[in-house]
Amino acid sequence: MGCSNSNPNASGEASGENGKRCCYSHADAARNVIDERRKLTRFATDVSETVGTPKVALVTAARSSTKKPVAATGCCCGLWFCWPRTAREKPKLESKPRREPFSECCTDESRASRHHLPGDDWLNSVVRHMWPTLSAYLTDVIIRHTEPALNEFPWPLRSAKFERERCHLGHIPIHVTDVSTAKLDQMTRTGEFHNLMIALELDWSGDSSLYIRASGAGFGICKVMLKGTLHLELVGMIAELPLFKGFRVFFQKTPEVDVEFQGMTAPLQIVRKKLSHLLASSLNDVMVLPNRCGWDWAEDVDILLIKRPCSEGILWLTLVKADDLPAMDFTMVGPPSSDPYAVLKCGAVRFQTSTHYKNLAPRFNKRFGLPIANSAQQQICVEIHDEDQMKEDDFIGSWEEDVSTIINEWRPKTKTVLLSDHTANRHHENTATAVGDTAAGNGKCRGRLTVKAEWTPVVMSKTWKANDVGAGLLYVGIYSATGHVSTDDEGSRADSQYFVKLQCRPGVIPDTGPDVLETWRRPPDELDKDQAQKLALLRKHNVPAEDQAEILGIDIEQMHHLLRMRGYVDSCDITWEQGFEFYVSEAQKAEVVIEIFQEIAHKIRRLGQCRRVVKDVLARDFLNDAATERFGAMTLKFRMQFRPFASVPEALKTQRSERGHNR
Repeated sequence: MGCSNSNPNASGEASGENGKRCCYSHADAARNVIDERRKLTRFATDVSETVGTPKVALVTAARSSTKKPVAATGCCCGLWFCWPRTAREKPKLESKPRREPFSECCTDESRASRHHLPGDDWLNSVVRHMWPTLSAYLTDVIIRHTEPALNEFPWPLRSAKFERERCHLGHIPIHVTDVSTAKLDQMTRTGEFHNLMIALELDWSGDSSLYIRASGAGFGICKVMLKGTLHLELVGMIAELPLFKGFRVFFQKTPEVDVEFQGMTAPLQIVRKKLSHLLASSLNDVMVLPNRCGWDWAEDVDILLIKRPCSEGILWLTLVKADDLPAMDFTMVGPPSSDPYAVLKCGAVRFQTSTHYKNLAPRFNKRFGLPIANSAQQQICVEIHDEDQMKEDDFIGSWEEDVSTIINEWRPKTKTVLLSDHTANRHHENTATAVGDTAAGNGKCRGRLTVKAEWTPVVMSKTWKANDVGAGLLYVGIYSATGHVSTDDEGSRADSQYFVKLQCRPGVIPDTGPDVLETWRRPPDELDKDQAQKLALLRKHNVPAEDQAEILGIDIEQMHHLLRMRGYVDSCDITWEQGFEFYVSEAQKAEVVIEIFQEIAHKIRRLGQCRRVVKDVLARDFLNDAATERFGAMTLKFRMQFRPFASVPEALKTQRSERGHNR
């Protein structure tokens, strides 16, 4: 037991009433230090109310050279206070210098692998450590979603397949150049969610190796380039672990994607551009708004509220006309001219006008309805191209604007904006400005575009009667299907794929999207290797299904699901978890036809069909109609919702007046 010359008095000096020295054990000394710190903290609080807020500094006894800490014993910490020069003056906040994390408790070996990384380097360090696992997952996602689209290649490459064992994304991890955060609110059918958004600016040029074989020959992708903003959103804050109900990942607009080839197709630029387009399209279908990748963390949350929530409304954008477009075609016969057409993009949604031949001031007069999934994050982009017959279409100019700016600041709703060149549009988010400004961002002006906008939100609460419902948003969510497997000699269970086709009729508002939609083609669900081994061992010893479920820590329904996935019973589960939207003009007359199909060896067979009338959905619940439906041997789980428009859109007024005039 050691002795200490410290006195528990606040003076911190070794002085006593009779000059006696007291011995304390280390434990008693530590308790005294804690008591003194509490007293000093209460003292600082009382003083701060009268003379200002003191600055509190924690120091260790070992580092204290100019000031002696209070009751310094062993490695205990002390406190001292200091006030600003003028007690009545409110002290200014000063930024504290960063200190190396774990600097007081790390050993020399562990400190070598833990460094303070300023800026965004800490996140890049995390990505670098995770890259071997993350790249394997991303490789599987790219192959799974891109391989079916290879059938769109020219004939010699139409049977192209990835060789999985030779595919990887290289050793260079994705690089994050900037990070920003924001808090967002999401209205759902179950209430309001408070979400946390993290935006990552990505700039990646990886040493990838994706090997493709077609028609007996092979070629490889030696480099993949990607640039864009990836959004990570933590959904639904809750006051218990894991603190959020779910997590989703998405791009608010299509990122820039390019590839470089090695092998026989290196000189074939058309193949490179085609594959770059396929990769971008695959990203659009999976994780560009309104599509998202998502995972649920809480048991009581609907996965579709995370992966595919209903849109906030529809933005009607009318491309009225374009003026002063530059000439892109030069011939010996006539004057220089262009064959312009317009492409309107918002996230993964894309519309295109017809071509106006030999016209530098086309009058488009075309209205489109853009579903807006997140008005605070999304952007509108209009590009003008010149159509060419013998070569790739020429780019003329483009205009970009935030959806929130159009909704909140456009007064009046019709504006003439400047078109910018492609270089400026790529490096500046909003390069085009209204006519009257000096320039279109930092780019060269490429003409003018007249645009008319109208915002029509959907009603989120029950403030209307079912009998008074007219136009609105019809949402159909497809969860999963369960049923018996039916195969023939030409295919097997592993080769079969399933998909669902949806058709809304009649009354889908024109130019808001197709009236026939399909899910992805999905094979039956598979077990992971660990679960499969455990299940096989339990069945080898003839353990009853109820006991198997208890040993595996799942309920009996999940146990039957595992048996179907493993193939121990003659049935399977297919999971889609996709949502679809139709914008209907008359909800009382609309109906949805749902069909489920099986594809084996390129042969498609319909398994069943059902009809759901929207009027019945309105009679039950204005937002909900969760149901299961039998399709022969298959059972489909889906959900239907309807939300009316807050006001009648101008597009519907025009459509109804034209209909009355024709009558």
